[in-house]
Amino acid sequence: MMTGKKPRNKRRTHNHRTGVKFKTQDRTVRNHGPRPKRETYQRCVVEVINSDFMEEWRTTEEVAFRATQCVPRHWKQISSFVLGQIMRPIIADGFVAKRKDGSNRTHYRRLKLIK
Repeated sequence: MMTGKKPRNKRRTHNHRTGVKFKTQDRTVRNHGPRPKRETYQRCVVEVINSDFMEEWRTTEEVAFRATQCVPRHWKQISSFVLGQIMRPIIADGFVAKRKDGSNRTHYRRLKLIK
């Protein structure tokens, strides 16, 4: 039998001062804390798509700038590359149209609202 200190990374289940057992989160109801970044970025892009801003053709940079405004300030901004990743399935589902102009810049326009 080994003796000595226990590993420090063992999950704590009780308060070390009072001995009261911690209440666990009921994840079926909701998760506590902020949402994951990927989910937050997608939600922000969908907000921009559903707004009046996307009724005209907009460049990738314009859409990314609008979507970044609802992201927390200490997070990384949504770049045009990340926007392209998020937009790919939305374009495939027929919610947004995509075109490229002569200078190889991508433009997006909303076709129908996302529910």
